[in-house]
Amino acid sequence: MVTIQVQVDGLDVLTSRETGLGFRAAIERSLEADQEPVVLDFSSIRNATQSCLDEMIGVLILAHGPDVLQRLRFRNCNPTVRSLIQFVIADRLESKVPAAI
Repeated sequence: MVTIQVQVDGLDVLTSRETGLGFRAAIERSLEADQEPVVLDFSSIRNATQSCLDEMIGVLILAHGPDVLQRLRFRNCNPTVRSLIQFVIADRLESKVPAAI
């Protein structure tokens, strides 16, 4: 199991899509290198923007499908960060489902 420490230069807030892109690239490399789950450790993060988490996790869902979530583990998320992650996941899962006709 690979663990990615989600932290940025001592900051406790994730604020940009650019930051999310960097973490998404690290997640994708880990997923490609091994079949084990990838642990995202948010212990250093107090807060995050929806855009950063969407770039990190939401775009991952769009690119690899919802099954990618089975290989991700979210650890040490405070309630605020956990809520934002859940929102981003729900939003992207909804956008993967074709509209009912």
